[in-house]
Amino acid sequence: MFYDIKALELCAIAAHEANNKYCERIGDATMPDWARCPPWYKASMFTGVREAIGGNTPEKSHECWLRCKEADGWVYGETKDITKKTHPCMRPWDELLAEQQMKSVIFCTAVATMLGFVKNRACHRMLANCEEGAVAMAETIGSMAEDSVSAIVEVSGIRKKARSRYEQ
Repeated sequence: MFYDIKALELCAIAAHEANNKYCERIGDATMPDWARCPPWYKASMFTGVREAIGGNTPEKSHECWLRCKEADGWVYGETKDITKKTHPCMRPWDELLAEQQMKSVIFCTAVATMLGFVKNRACHRMLANCEEGAVAMAETIGSMAEDSVSAIVEVSGIRKKARSRYEQ
């Protein structure tokens, strides 16, 4: 099925907002709001959205992200540094901590949820005719996707482990 650029953008905003809120929750406040994200970041999000719509699992989503980052010159680093192009998630899926794997789970969940609204013709028309409403919907879905995993984070102790790495 073909989706217009606006539908893809709404899915990207939902996925970004969900991951942004999750990252803040685990102590990583390095992600800017969508409006301040650089073009290269948004292009990467659009690639991820297209792959998620195509049926990528969270693991496949991470593999796609990893390939895109590698092609752009990113390498593994203990900390995320945009200037040096280092990132702690530049590892195969099986080597990632659960807290990092959760980012791909949240990403795919947010895309699938927003896509459900976009597929509904009546919702799609409303979203297409009301820019502010569409962005608000994407942000809300992002929040909902992140909230849906917060119990897992609390129960598993992921938050405690993650905070110690980001607070150094």
